[in-house]
Formats: sequence, C-alpha cells, structure tokens
Amino acid sequence: MPDILTPDTQYAILEERLTGYKLLMDQGFLASKEAVAAALSAQDKAVSAAFMAQEKASGKAEVSQTRVNESLNEFRGAMKDQQSTLMPRAETELLIKEARTQIDSLKTQMVESEGRRHGLSVGWGYLVGSIGTIMAVVMAIHALFK
Repeated sequence: MPDILTPDTQYAILEERLTGYKLLMDQGFLASKEAVAAALSAQDKAVSAAFMAQEKASGKAEVSQTRVNESLNEFRGAMKDQQSTLMPRAETELLIKEARTQIDSLKTQMVESEGRRHGLSVGWGYLVGSIGTIMAVVMAIHALFK
C-alpha cells in the first residue's frame, strides 16, 4: 500500500520546511545585519582617519603659512629699511643738476684759463721776437758805425 500523507503529516512537513526557511532567513538577516555593521564600522574608521589626516594637514598648512608670513614680514621690513636709506628721486635730480652746473662752470674756467695761457704764450713770443729784432737792429747799427 502506498504511503499516503495525512494532513497532519503534511502539516508537520510544511511546518518543518517553513522552520528551515525561517532559520535560513534569520541567518541571512543576521549576516546582512553583521555586514552592514561591519561596513558602517569601516566607514566610521575611514571618516575618522580622513578627519585626522585633514586635521594634521591643516596644522601643517598653518605652520607653513606662519613661516611664509614671517618671511614676508622680514622682506617688507628689509624693503622699508632700504627705502628709508635711499635718496628720493627729486633730491637726486637736483644734485645731478647742480653737479652739471658746476661741471659747466669748470669747463668755462678751463677754456678761459687756456685762452689766457695761450695769450701769455703769444705775448711772450712777441716780446722775445721784438727784443730779438731790436737787438738785431742795434747790432746792425753798431756794425755800420764802427
């Protein structure tokens, strides 16, 4: 006689299968829950690491910017010191103009001095020539009357 399943047996088999499916579903849900918790934990660690790296980089950038600002302040101070020791352009132009005026004056004095010296040389030449001519005439007269 063939095995005939009674309704109670069928119910028991179905209930056993449903319990197995429920157990599988619970295990799947638990695995999903653990995976989500692990992913959230990893994400939290990644965000914390990124935040710490950003904090560290920000601190380094601040230190670097401070050094840049200090060097710029030193440069500004040096430029201010240099500017305070440099002569203003208007004053320099005035000094150059005065120097040119003095140079022109010295040139004029040199030309005049050269002219006087040349005049004295020519005057001495005429004087010596005249004395020589007078002596020649005196000698000629003296030779004629002798």
